[in-house]
Amino acid sequence: MFNTKASVYTWRANQKLLQDTENIKKILSGIAKTHDQLIITDDDLERATPGVSSIFCGRDALVAEGVTCIVNNNQAFLAILGAGGIGKTSIALHISNAAEVKTKYAKASYFLPCEVLPDAKLLLQGIIQRLDIRAGEGESQYKKLEEHLRVNIQPMLLILDNFETPWNNNPVEIESLLGKLASFDQVSMIVRMRGLNGPGSLRWKKLGSESIPPLTLDSAKKVFSAISQKQDLEQEKHGVATILIELDCVPLAITLIAKRARTSPLKSLLKMWQEGKTKTLKQGNTDGRLTSVNFSIELSTRLLKPQETELLAVICFLPDGVPDWVENLSEMLTGWEQLDQSINTLLENSLVYSKNETIKVLAPIREYVCRIQHTDITRAITPLGSFYATWLKHLSGTEQAQQNQIQPHIMNITKIFIFNQEN
Repeated sequence: MFNTKASVYTWRANQKLLQDTENIKKILSGIAKTHDQLIITDDDLERATPGVSSIFCGRDALVAEGVTCIVNNNQAFLAILGAGGIGKTSIALHISNAAEVKTKYAKASYFLPCEVLPDAKLLLQGIIQRLDIRAGEGESQYKKLEEHLRVNIQPMLLILDNFETPWNNNPVEIESLLGKLASFDQVSMIVRMRGLNGPGSLRWKKLGSESIPPLTLDSAKKVFSAISQKQDLEQEKHGVATILIELDCVPLAITLIAKRARTSPLKSLLKMWQEGKTKTLKQGNTDGRLTSVNFSIELSTRLLKPQETELLAVICFLPDGVPDWVENLSEMLTGWEQLDQSINTLLENSLVYSKNETIKVLAPIREYVCRIQHTDITRAITPLGSFYATWLKHLSGTEQAQQNQIQPHIMNITKIFIFNQEN
């Protein structure tokens, strides 16, 4: 009888365990189903969509070029490219807000903040949401989008902001989605991303032909004055110019320092920059690409491989950058592996840029890398020193000709000499 009771208890315990297991499975299944059906709401998109800034200087020619491209072509693919914080989003918003663009695209212009759409699935959901397409449970969102585009043939403009986020995460599927969209003649697109080239194999028109440049000093002064709300800058024009030049006239950096100028004297701001560098360029306590220069730069640097991070640190170490870089870079860093691939990655991510055959770095990026990342560049010092020692020995021509050859390198030579003296 005892054995019988024990068997009954065991059977009941097993049944309860099975029931509990089934309940857990149902709960997990419900969680998975909820996750699979996760959608981006219009509120999510609106919260991540910036407004059109009323303070906008020095970009009229770029906006006019973009408007012409978007309006005068039946189908246009416009790429706004450049470093983080250079003002690409503002340019895209002003292009889409132009009267001619509004007339052509009527109510069919859609802004997609891709930082909240980090892969092909969520990007598709974002487009579906913006177009107000209703897809029932089990229905293919791709098919619903294609059906919508077959029926609605009026011109449509998609503005894909911060597009490097989904592109870097999911390039194959993202390119497939772009191809599907481009197959409909009424669909035009603007991509705003960090890099040298538009994504995939579509024939993108680069705005400005190359990456978006920093502001001119005059435009930077106007932006600083408007944001800081300081109208009496004439007496402090030297201090203002000094700060702006230190910032390389990068729009995001100017915006953040100008907001600090509302409550801080210029002398104090300059001291804060010299002591804290990019840590000074932050608004509020929450990091974001539009409120923190460090955060904006980190978005580009976090995907780098170790050898790419090291190369970026070396370039940031050199005040003159790398003059005549196609010829000199491999000689400066003899024996470094994958050098061509690494410099290409840095160029593609707009962490460095080429101007007059010299590789350079914008000041906020240089200061971030040197002061925040602290990448060890010791192994580069010996080949750099050897390069310049040999290079100086082989200078030729008159004394003036030699001085002209040395001038683009003089700060690099001095920096390496001081480093060796101190270490």
